[in-house]
Amino acid sequence: MKKRIINLIILLSGTLFIFIIVTGKFNVECLFKKMFHISCPGCGLTRSFRSILNLDFINAFKYNILGIPLFILCIIYTILLIKDIITGKGSANEWIIKIFSKYYIFIICLFIISMIINNINGI
Repeated sequence: MKKRIINLIILLSGTLFIFIIVTGKFNVECLFKKMFHISCPGCGLTRSFRSILNLDFINAFKYNILGIPLFILCIIYTILLIKDIITGKGSANEWIIKIFSKYYIFIICLFIISMIINNINGI
C-alpha cells in the first residue's frame, strides 16, 4: 500500500510539473544559464517536449538532442508507474535506479555532449 501511495504521488506531481512547464502556464528560467552565462544540458528541453507533442521531431532534436530520448523515457516510466500503482509493486523505481546505476558514465557523457551542442547552437 505504501508503494502505491508513493508511486501515485510521483506520478501526479510529475504529470502536474510537466503539464505546467510544457503548456507554458509557468515560465521557468534556467538558473545555470543565469549564473554561468552558458546553456546547461537541459536548456531547450521544454521547447523540445512542446515540439514532440506537436509531432515536430526535427525542431525537437534541434532544441535539445536529449529531448526525444528523455520524452520516451518519461512515457515508459509513466506506464510502469501506472502498472505499479495497479499491481502495488515498485518495479518502475527499481528499473530507473538500475538504468542510472548501470549506465551513469554514458548518461553523464550524454549530458556533457548536450551541453556542448546547446552552447554551439546558442540555445
